[in-house]
Amino acid sequence: MVAFVEQDEYCQKVLKKHWADVPIIDDIKEFRYDKAEAIDLLTGGFPCQPFSQAGKQRGKNDDRYLWPEMLRVIQEAKPRWIIGENVPGIINMGLETTVLDLEGEGYEVELLVLPAASVGSWHKRLRVWIVAHSECGRRNSRSDNAEERENIKVGSNKEDRQFREVEGFRVNKGG
Repeated sequence: MVAFVEQDEYCQKVLKKHWADVPIIDDIKEFRYDKAEAIDLLTGGFPCQPFSQAGKQRGKNDDRYLWPEMLRVIQEAKPRWIIGENVPGIINMGLETTVLDLEGEGYEVELLVLPAASVGSWHKRLRVWIVAHSECGRRNSRSDNAEERENIKVGSNKEDRQFREVEGFRVNKGG
């Protein structure tokens, strides 16, 4: 493991208990990945408050909207796999941007909406899972290679992406 990014003090204590040697950065805006080694997996639950029904649902206009920072870290680290998690409110308030950003970086993206009950919990609590994969290695600068970006055709822009409604959620028509 390279590092954890976590603001909450209690969560930091839990992480330290289980992974004492892994550094914890409390602000993603301060995290920089400048190592030469490849990362296989980057995972994160960027803040849900901008999209949550429990909040004001200000989306990208919320100060806690941190997808651009997570994307920056993805661009720096160039992991082969990415797993992101958020609340269903993101579906109509930022998911399309997230998917297009990842596809623009050379990732194939799949979306899943799963209830907590699917893993044995007693409550439904739906979550959106964003799973992305790229065969490009760290030696290949995805975001700087215009020819590669041009070859990403299917679903790589708003005109190509087709969505449909499923139980009130927008999902990619192709998957």
